[in-house]
Amino acid sequence: MPAPGQILRAVPALVAALALGVGTLAPAAASPAVGAADRPTPVEDDLASDGAGTMRAVPAPEAVVDAQQSTAPATRDLTWTITKRLGERDGDWRLGSSWSGWVANTDGTRMWSKASTTTRLPASNEKVLTAYTALREIGGWRRLTTRAKQSSVEPSRIHLVGAGDPSLSSSRLRALAAQTAQALKAQRRSRVTVRVDDSLFPTPTNATGWKSSYVPDSVAPVRALVVDQRNVWDTSMDAGATFASSLRANGITVVGVSRMRNPRYSPTLASTDSAPVAALVRVMLNVSQNDYAEALHRLAARYAGRGTTWTAASRTVRARLVADGIPVTGLTVADGSGLSRANRMPVRTMTATLRSMDTRPGMREQVFAADGMPISGTSGTLYHRFRAWPSTCAIRIVAAKTGTLSDTYTLGGVAYSVDGRRRYFSFLVNHRTAATSTRAGLDYLATTVTGCA
Repeated sequence: MPAPGQILRAVPALVAALALGVGTLAPAAASPAVGAADRPTPVEDDLASDGAGTMRAVPAPEAVVDAQQSTAPATRDLTWTITKRLGERDGDWRLGSSWSGWVANTDGTRMWSKASTTTRLPASNEKVLTAYTALREIGGWRRLTTRAKQSSVEPSRIHLVGAGDPSLSSSRLRALAAQTAQALKAQRRSRVTVRVDDSLFPTPTNATGWKSSYVPDSVAPVRALVVDQRNVWDTSMDAGATFASSLRANGITVVGVSRMRNPRYSPTLASTDSAPVAALVRVMLNVSQNDYAEALHRLAARYAGRGTTWTAASRTVRARLVADGIPVTGLTVADGSGLSRANRMPVRTMTATLRSMDTRPGMREQVFAADGMPISGTSGTLYHRFRAWPSTCAIRIVAAKTGTLSDTYTLGGVAYSVDGRRRYFSFLVNHRTAATSTRAGLDYLATTVTGCA
């Protein structure tokens, strides 16, 4: 398994493409393999252990149709049969003894459960709560704007002002610098200093429950400026250096780069917008992108009016779920990515959030687009999953978020069952280290929920 620090962050290059396609779940033609240099950052080994050498970041959007159109017409309600099979399989040796599960019917009522009052580490299933909160508090339509501003007191001072955009790319930053240089030349100004303003987020600290080894490889210190998802200790100054270099390439002399808050009422010389937040959410879910998750976690709190600290972000998640009638008893939110070992999630919280995503007007199209929630055997972190019998019958009819820590494997999503009904499931397995067998057991449970095996 490659070390997270060896995996290049190619996600920003996908965002523009992801923003274009909105298809819903199921059959997709095989997409071209993405090489090792294009793999996005996993949560520990979400991707690295899922297959040898390649993964598909997204399916081909043009080939995706709604799962319900591809499912055979319902002949009878399989609720009783599926419930019986789940009961027979809840002792699967591959899952060990420390796991919880919950399966909900289309209307949200409980269909089956196991140890549901025991809350467990969710690993990257935490990103589902982050996605939900971000879409509700920020809005899927909103774009994040990074600006180059000019000091009104000292016009030769240019401020690069971060907006918390985790998708900011070097190409967009070069374009921003070119526009800035053009504006400066119009003022007959050719010599400036660059000041980096990342004050939107507080000085970075690790989340409670993060291992020190996670930073900066698995997740960067959370700052309001980052370019190309380069996980370095000071992503803001790294972005500032890239911006300054691009200004120089456009004929502007830059005599220094440092950190300084932008004065109020400074005019904007140039700006660059991210793809809509919904597209960023889809990237985060599809490839389990930690840095996207932590940025969206903070931004949701900001747009909710609570600030951008760890505490504010955690309270925002809980408050949003409570306001929307989602049960939170036992829920502990320590971060947005699921890396924290202080997180605890009840399976009911997960299934209720998934159902709200799937039934809330507009949100289903955002989350369950072709390039969004991973699809069994087809896309993202589920591309290499559901490939062994009998789980092969569930390929393309499960949309679910994976989760992996060293001793934790989780899976939560929507099963488009063969009786024509949607069912929501959450399985949280803790204290297991056998990755291959545990994932196979989880896939088999999700397959059971579809009713095809």
